[in-house]
Amino acid sequence: MAYVFDLGNPATNANPFPEFARLRVEDPVHWTPAMKAWIVTRYADVRQVALNNREISADRLTPFFKANPDYRNGSLDSLVRYLNHWMVFRDPPDHTRLRRLFTKAFTPTAVANLRPNIEDIVAHLIDGMLARARRGDPVDFIADFAYPLPASVIMDLLGVPRADLEQVKVWSDDIALFIGTAQVAGNKYLRAEVGAKAMSGYFRSLVEDRTREPRSDMVSQLVLARDDRDALSTDEIIGTCILLLFAGHETTTNLIGNGFL
Repeated sequence: MAYVFDLGNPATNANPFPEFARLRVEDPVHWTPAMKAWIVTRYADVRQVALNNREISADRLTPFFKANPDYRNGSLDSLVRYLNHWMVFRDPPDHTRLRRLFTKAFTPTAVANLRPNIEDIVAHLIDGMLARARRGDPVDFIADFAYPLPASVIMDLLGVPRADLEQVKVWSDDIALFIGTAQVAGNKYLRAEVGAKAMSGYFRSLVEDRTREPRSDMVSQLVLARDDRDALSTDEIIGTCILLLFAGHETTTNLIGNGFL
């Protein structure tokens, strides 16, 4: 029986590195039916694929949506509408345009200005962990530190109240059912649609508020981002906010956890 790599397998997901090593040696360009995807594991091959905009498309959503019955009956409208504005799923020249306008808001100065606030968040989270330890309560590094740190930083960057963190996490987790490798979650596409619809409505209200009264946050800067050619549409801003909040905190949580381990 041919070897099949599958991140949906809990054992593989818990420690994929031996599997990656095996793929690099035995099958560096591997088709996995379980994930319906090619797995490319050697650096030179990955680089060639990533830079090949003419023959390989970043738009993985359109063919999937067209083959999905929930899309054909109109049940995934919010997922289609907003995720299609994610830069990671766009090819040039759309990707180039979105990135050009986004970098007008996401500047080194904007990031540097976050440093004092990040230090405050870290200190607050560590104080909380110490307090729990002194009481004899268990301390969970992921739940108590690795998750709330990047999520709080990105929410501050966007201008989202930290009090909304738990609600936004629910929506983000629902979207993750679609973006990630969850194979067994019931109605995962419809749950992801509910999350995308709720989160887009949340950010639409935020964009409308910042359009009326701009502040010193990322949403305001995205509203104001323009050059001599064009500006971001409201849907593009909402899609970018969802991308930043979802992709930024999810990946960084895992990075901090893996680094700690």
